[in-house]
Amino acid sequence: MRTGTDIAMVIGINMARADTMRRLGVPSVAALAAADPDELVEKAKAAGTNVSARQIKTFQHHARALHSGQPEWIGSDCILTADFIGLDLEYISGLWSYFGGSKRQPEIFLFGVVLERAGERTIFQRLITKKEELGGALRAFDRLVRDNPDIPIFTWNGTNADSALS
Repeated sequence: MRTGTDIAMVIGINMARADTMRRLGVPSVAALAAADPDELVEKAKAAGTNVSARQIKTFQHHARALHSGQPEWIGSDCILTADFIGLDLEYISGLWSYFGGSKRQPEIFLFGVVLERAGERTIFQRLITKKEELGGALRAFDRLVRDNPDIPIFTWNGTNADSALS
């Protein structure tokens, strides 16, 4: 387990919110992971800050993943199986602007999918430099999901993982 990782490392907690969390007695991802969401909401209200228990719980998923260095499974319907589809999208702002797109919008620049079925692994990766290429990658992913409707899909968000049954 990692210790002392700053609270600002948690997705959704910008520097201003990190300062607020520190004032509420939550200086690290470990402290956030261990915090009682309802108690933290009450402390925040008393300090004049608006944060919901749902937001805290969302922050806690990433905090636990950062703290443990392990994926954080969200929801009780996560069923680990030998067969799965993994989807990982990488984003960056301004990449497409190099190719004539927006400088402000975060764009998907790498589209990665792995299909693990019956002990065989198929990997699909695309470098995306144009919106049209993203459309093609999304259509290919849609076909993969439609061809494998019984396989769970896992996605990543940093060191956080979500799952959905397709």
